[in-house]
Amino acid sequence: MQSCWHPALSALFIVLVSLLCARCQFQEAQQQCLAEDPPQLAHYIVRFKAYDTHEHLRAYLSQGLAGLGESTWAWVDRDNLASSIPTDFALLAISSELQPVLSHALLQLPLVRDMHPDRRLQGSLKWVPEGRLADAMGMGAGGVAFDDEGEVARQDLPQSGTGEAQGLTGGGGGIGDHEIRADDGPGGEDVEEFDVSVSKRPGRFSTPFLMQPEEEDEGQESEEGWEDVDNAGVVDEEESWRGSSSSNAEGEEHRNRKGQRGAARDGPSQKEVGSGGRRKLLGRISVTSMLQADRIWELGYSGRGVKVGVFDTGIRAGHPHVRNIRERSDWTHQRAFSDGLGHGSFVAGVISSNAKECPGFAPDVELHTFKVFTDDQVSYTSWFLDAFNYAIFSRVNIINLSIGGPDFLDHPFVDKVLEVTSNGIMMVSAIGNDGPLFGTLNNPADQNDVIGVGGIDDNNNIASFSSRGMTTWELPTGFGRVKPDVMAYAKDVTGSKMQTGCRSLSGTSVASPVAAGAVCLLASTVPEQRRWSVLNPASMKQALIEGADRLQRLSMYEQGAGRINLLKSMKILQEYKVRASVVPASLDLEQCPYAWPYCLQPLYTGGLPLVFNATVLNGMGVSGRFVGKPTFKATNEAGKHLHFEFEHSEVLWPWSGYLALL
Repeated sequence: MQSCWHPALSALFIVLVSLLCARCQFQEAQQQCLAEDPPQLAHYIVRFKAYDTHEHLRAYLSQGLAGLGESTWAWVDRDNLASSIPTDFALLAISSELQPVLSHALLQLPLVRDMHPDRRLQGSLKWVPEGRLADAMGMGAGGVAFDDEGEVARQDLPQSGTGEAQGLTGGGGGIGDHEIRADDGPGGEDVEEFDVSVSKRPGRFSTPFLMQPEEEDEGQESEEGWEDVDNAGVVDEEESWRGSSSSNAEGEEHRNRKGQRGAARDGPSQKEVGSGGRRKLLGRISVTSMLQADRIWELGYSGRGVKVGVFDTGIRAGHPHVRNIRERSDWTHQRAFSDGLGHGSFVAGVISSNAKECPGFAPDVELHTFKVFTDDQVSYTSWFLDAFNYAIFSRVNIINLSIGGPDFLDHPFVDKVLEVTSNGIMMVSAIGNDGPLFGTLNNPADQNDVIGVGGIDDNNNIASFSSRGMTTWELPTGFGRVKPDVMAYAKDVTGSKMQTGCRSLSGTSVASPVAAGAVCLLASTVPEQRRWSVLNPASMKQALIEGADRLQRLSMYEQGAGRINLLKSMKILQEYKVRASVVPASLDLEQCPYAWPYCLQPLYTGGLPLVFNATVLNGMGVSGRFVGKPTFKATNEAGKHLHFEFEHSEVLWPWSGYLALL
């Protein structure tokens, strides 16, 4: 009698042996852990290959991991609005010692995609403490100054009181995790909470803004509209472009010296007000007027019919500056919808305020606030994932993210941003405050599918803190792309305070809502019957880039296409026909400094090849392909002698891809 061993039985035998081995390994690890200290639990994001209800996914994991015992992991309930809609991830509490064993078991389940740690995202403010905060810290106005990296540049710590020296943390030292809480004022004013952490943690930060704590009063301005400025804090400087004599070793050292980062500006003579002076709001031209939004309002457009999601620190109910708060949601552990920091209120006001003293760009836009940061600027990746899922479910049209981080390897976050934009949502994000060094772009603003916004001052000079390109995703095997996409005003921009009144702030987290408000206003200028068949992340970026005004003395990796021009972009959108385009549309190698550093590289037979990575925007659809081979068209006699080769994305998704010129 001859026996036969079926292949299916072989596969079943291998699976049983694998589960038995995994259980043995787990039991050994568990016994070892019990003999030592109690295990430390950490939260992990388990992503699935499809959406399902929370209940079904929990049951699926319970059944799939039954062989390891229920005590090896715990399901973490997420009590927020997204709990009632399908999800594509679970949050598990797992002992760090048992994580490798459980991870191996999870990845054997057919519906499980991968597992990642739930990252704690910590923000930090870059400022010089003044007013009540400085007093609370026991410091004078010159007590502690932070440089652009969040490190202490000048430190005169008192010997006693609340400003005693704390433990130093971070690579370069500084005051570590120092928290100040102001007592309730008369009449029960909101408690203000300031996180003055200066340590840089891996992950995603709320892009820091250069701010002053809100004053107790509402800021009574003088008749002339400006408070006297301390002339001792005014610095005159004039630098020529880096390609000239200032590019010698001494000049490079000056531009990159940590203590002098704020002095590295390109452009004509400028003046910067030091910490001793403060400009008042009255008499200042609003950012909406500077970008000529009032001319669009006169045509009857004001953001009506457009839904914007602001991912920030929330806003109070019935804020007097915002007439159309459609929904407020909280994704943090604070269980509060209101803003206790002031950042979320300011951002929402720049986009949608109807106050005459600090108007927003789109006063009739439907505002949806997503509180994803606590008042001390703490967040987690899982909070963002749930909030993004709910934004997709809510069908918001535009999202503003005044956040950024150096870590584009936070795969759950990056992939979710791709999913958000692939659903047609236009995302605007701050490029970062890590200038003036190049290659300091923040994520997600450095993604092709996101509108990345850099910062300029009132004189159209690049702000020293604004991060510079190129992108670093492609390194070291590829070549970076041009970013930021556009520039917006980012210094001393006026916006709404938490309760009422206006204040001014600086930073690319301010430039981002300026651009997002502009996008909301521009979207409302497209006739409703064709609005959402025309508008998408690619078409809006095309309109912004093609309508932008190029700034003088700046390279493409500093300014992208240039400063936003609302009127030009409106005309492009109103006449828009779906198409694909390349950014930049042309490359003039003799056009310095815009084409820097390529304009300094000689091209000759046998020389080093020039490599340039352009971006392709596909306004025709979320996915697309090249239908033919790209060609190079010379515009002068010298160009006819150049030899070009091309590489490009096989699939343009979402809404974009790359085109490399070699």
